[in-house]
Amino acid sequence: PEKDRQELWLVDPEMEIHMGRRVKCQDETDMFTPGLFAFFQSHVVVKKIDPNAKMFKGWMKVLKEHEGGVITEGLVEMSSCQRAIDVVVRGAAGSKQQCLAFLNTIMDALAKVMSKKSQGTRVDKYL
Repeated sequence: PEKDRQELWLVDPEMEIHMGRRVKCQDETDMFTPGLFAFFQSHVVVKKIDPNAKMFKGWMKVLKEHEGGVITEGLVEMSSCQRAIDVVVRGAAGSKQQCLAFLNTIMDALAKVMSKKSQGTRVDKYL
């Protein structure tokens, strides 16, 4: 799978805008509910955030085509300790607003899934 991630998230000089967020459990003894990430992956496809998302164990790549043909892509990954989820979005020069909108869409979907599947887990959100 590591090779797949490298192939799907190549360095691309046209992708000049990068932004991301991390959701991390507040308590050192806490972790996300088992199955949370798999449920999130299904949610992304079912809710048509990206019906063609590339999904793997613990991570996924998503794409979004915005008005005017602007394409943004995202990488979402669960940490190996299951205490953090990282979301990174990138796009071409001039796509800052589209990247931010896509990042917010992914984060909103994650929050929705967490409220159902990982209730009571207190988290911090980092930029």
